[in-house]
Amino acid sequence: MKAIFSLFLLIISLTVPAQSLLKNNEAFRYATMKREQIPDSVKWKIEDIFPSNEDWEYSQTVLRNQIQIIPEKSSNWTSSSNRFYKFLKFYEDIHKLNTQLYNYALLQSGIDFNNQVFANMLSEMEQIQVEIDTKLSFMNSDVLRLGDKKIEQYIKENDALKDFAFMLTSILNQKDHILSPEIQKIVSIKSINDGLPGKISLLLNSSEIPRNEVTLSDKQNIPLNYNNYLHYRSAVSSKDRTNVMRSFWENQKKFEKSAALLIEGLTKQHYAHAQIYNYNSSLEAALYPDRISTDIYNNLIQTVKSNLEPMHKYLLLKKKIMGSKTFKYEDIYANALPDAQKVYSYSDAKSILVEISGILGKEYSEIIKEAFSQQWIDIYPCSEKYAWAYALNVPDIHPFVHIAYNEDYNSVSTLFHELGHAAHYYLSYKYQAYTNSEFAGFISEIPSTLNELLLMKHLLAYEEDDLFKLNILSNYLELARNGIYRQTLFAEFELARHQRIESGKSLSAEWLNKKYLELTRYYYGHDSGICFVDDFIQSEWTMVPSLDLNFYVYQYSTGMIATFAFSDQIWNNKNPKPFIEFIKSGSEDYPLELLKQAGIDLTAPKTILVALNQFDILVDEMEEIYNRLKNQGKLD
Repeated sequence: MKAIFSLFLLIISLTVPAQSLLKNNEAFRYATMKREQIPDSVKWKIEDIFPSNEDWEYSQTVLRNQIQIIPEKSSNWTSSSNRFYKFLKFYEDIHKLNTQLYNYALLQSGIDFNNQVFANMLSEMEQIQVEIDTKLSFMNSDVLRLGDKKIEQYIKENDALKDFAFMLTSILNQKDHILSPEIQKIVSIKSINDGLPGKISLLLNSSEIPRNEVTLSDKQNIPLNYNNYLHYRSAVSSKDRTNVMRSFWENQKKFEKSAALLIEGLTKQHYAHAQIYNYNSSLEAALYPDRISTDIYNNLIQTVKSNLEPMHKYLLLKKKIMGSKTFKYEDIYANALPDAQKVYSYSDAKSILVEISGILGKEYSEIIKEAFSQQWIDIYPCSEKYAWAYALNVPDIHPFVHIAYNEDYNSVSTLFHELGHAAHYYLSYKYQAYTNSEFAGFISEIPSTLNELLLMKHLLAYEEDDLFKLNILSNYLELARNGIYRQTLFAEFELARHQRIESGKSLSAEWLNKKYLELTRYYYGHDSGICFVDDFIQSEWTMVPSLDLNFYVYQYSTGMIATFAFSDQIWNNKNPKPFIEFIKSGSEDYPLELLKQAGIDLTAPKTILVALNQFDILVDEMEEIYNRLKNQGKLD
């Protein structure tokens, strides 16, 4: 385990990729281009961090020199309040520079995943992180020996130590899970390969697994790389959708044994970590540092799984709108009303999102404007760029947003989602001491999913065309289905695989296939005729990147559940203040406490039920509009 002083380097937000790539638009032109062919005006300004790779290398040398003097700087570091503060500030400087270097390499890798220079830079930074953790293996134990009374005394003597108060309290609260310096050093050294299974999986799925071709109904031969899969799985033709999904997953199944070995290795790492640090389970080890009870995880699964009716009602309505005799899993990704789609240029998106951000106040709106004007965003897809959207912060610089903008509604929504992360980073960093500026993963998805909900509400409020209102609701409910129901399915699958390892059993491809298919069929109502889930869907677990992140996916669900509560405050009560104060708070307290201060209690199952009820109300609204259009003869 990293010393608690070593805050998370980044939190990646994985959103649903845009489902269509509209022909004859900017995105379609750029999608097959090499990175160097794309104009700088639509790329982020990576030089804001380091003007060149040479500057990055120079700063890395500076960091390496700082690491070497840790023993000198840490001599008697807890012997007085002044020494204590000086060393903590020294560590803070190391952490900040380390994060800048690491995130530069990570950002560069994301837009050119085949570039070995960037891959080497990232690998070097991972080794440096291990060296930092190893040299700082004494820190938590020293803080425990110092004790809470002495720390209180030091804070009284040196007011500047207040910036580190919550961090120090967090260490003291984890006293049962902190190792001796000698053992921590060994664990830190061995952690060098902790992320290897996930990296191998990403590389295989992104570029190294050979992809087959599929012939569409218009006789096009399409190479089924992941970007094309995401696009063509939402094809207008039902036969094309089935053909694309079946071909893609049956090809993926050829590599399932390797995928199973990777996910088994990762799961065993999580369990080893839990045992080393004296936790009862992998789940407890992942949740406890943020003071989140495993009951919250289990209650989420139980409550959502017992209340699938709103999602089933949505799927049946989509089936009715599409005129399908049988609704299949591959129909989920199709637009129910393809002719009602609108094209949103990137310029259109900027105007819409700046306007909507004003709902959250002038300061928030100015951040969104700055993100556009100062090129925080890498906009369009290209041949070497990851399809997934994410955002991360670079301290003392600004946040960066990675998307693959496709000029449809989902692209606008995804962009606003990631800008929610960016604004959260920005305000947290602005209003908190550096040590409290990086927030817990548990709350990271709330600002982003709130933005998506505000976008939907704004467009519904000002749109006069019922046909397009229907399309907006269909798009948003698809996002909400993914955010609440699908991620809860993933959370249950992730828990099941960890529990299997903890019981001494293995994770074979056969078991993973069977479990994933069983859960997918249950959630989507296969046996009750809601949605037919074919056997080939059993391989889908092999390409869910967020399952590599160690009990992260459930936070998409809890984040969207909290979003509905915040939306009521902001949209209905015109009171954005609790939310803005919440995203300014960083990690100055534990995440559940910060939410309670904003008036939201995620420990209560009723909070989940309120969100599911809101989903249900939106389905009813969608059905009402559909019936009105049908009665007016505007729908076939």
